[in-house]
Amino acid sequence: MQMNLLQFLAKQRRKIFIGTLLAGMIGVIFSLVTPSKYRATSCIMPSMDMIGAGSLQSAGAAMNMLQFLGGLAVTPADIYAEFATNRAIISNLIDRFRLDTVYKAKYRDVLIKNVSKHIETKATTSGLVYISYKDKSPERAAMLANALVDELDRLNREIIITKGKKLRIFLGNRLKEIEDSMNLYQDSLAYYQKKYGILDLQASIQSIVRNWQDIETTYFKTKLQYEFARKEQGPNSRVTKNLSNKLDVLTREKMRLWNMAFDTVANLPALKKLPEIGVKYVRIQLMLEKYTEIYKFLTTEYEKAKIMEKQDTPTLQVIFKATVPEMRYWPQRKLIVLLFMIVFFFTYTTLLVIHYALSQSPEGEKTINLLKKIFLNPLGKN
Repeated sequence: MQMNLLQFLAKQRRKIFIGTLLAGMIGVIFSLVTPSKYRATSCIMPSMDMIGAGSLQSAGAAMNMLQFLGGLAVTPADIYAEFATNRAIISNLIDRFRLDTVYKAKYRDVLIKNVSKHIETKATTSGLVYISYKDKSPERAAMLANALVDELDRLNREIIITKGKKLRIFLGNRLKEIEDSMNLYQDSLAYYQKKYGILDLQASIQSIVRNWQDIETTYFKTKLQYEFARKEQGPNSRVTKNLSNKLDVLTREKMRLWNMAFDTVANLPALKKLPEIGVKYVRIQLMLEKYTEIYKFLTTEYEKAKIMEKQDTPTLQVIFKATVPEMRYWPQRKLIVLLFMIVFFFTYTTLLVIHYALSQSPEGEKTINLLKKIFLNPLGKN
């Protein structure tokens, strides 16, 4: 039986050979009429400059530590590779380069999906991310591959809010509040000096004022730390509770110096004739001194936060930019021709084996004749 089958296939070898050649020719024609596609690739690496810098860890440092999600280790390279197909990034590419005129789509969602199919990303264990864009135009492929890198960098700077940025925003709000209060007390002090001719505080209470200023500045710093810790770590954290206890101690010391200052003022000869005006004037003077010192402190810390934010913002290091590809990646003509020939060879050989098996019995012969009628004479009457 096996020998007879091999003899049968040997008799059909001419048909198999010619058919395989014809399939190869069809493959050649198919590969020639198929539009060429090109792939342009950029390579980036997440910045690692800020790992371990400062008491506030940067977002770059945090991202460079392995994060375990669902039992899978996720590296920074994986995150950036995922960002490359982000909907917001693709939308910006569409609007920036008018891709709606290139890839025709009736709906925006379909257009975004079509563009995403042209993007390929690969994250390596060494931390590199390869971003490729595939297109019929080699120039457009290179342009969009580089544009993807630009969009990733923009996404980092605009969307990823680091601790440095949070601190800068937090201090900026406080700085505006202190500046408004300081301007208010400056105007009030100028009014009292002009109306009542009162000069600055005498030397007899300057030491009290300096001590009170020091306590006020320390109190403000501690309160600032307390508010930031409460916001970031919660009201029940150990750091927040310790800062709260410190605030209580500073509050008592601040009130003691405040009362001491007004007791001293009440005994000053220059203000005995105008006790109420003197008390108001001293209060304004003290508050102005307080806010002036706090404003100096906040200005310095705000500038530090701006520097920290600049360092803290994750950036991309471009290893190399995409260039216009000279060789197409598709179609791979040799592979297509070989695939056509292999598919035909095995398909035709399988059909011959089935034909031989059916021809060995009367029932099989009837089946073959019936199949011939169906495929060779589909419009026949019988």
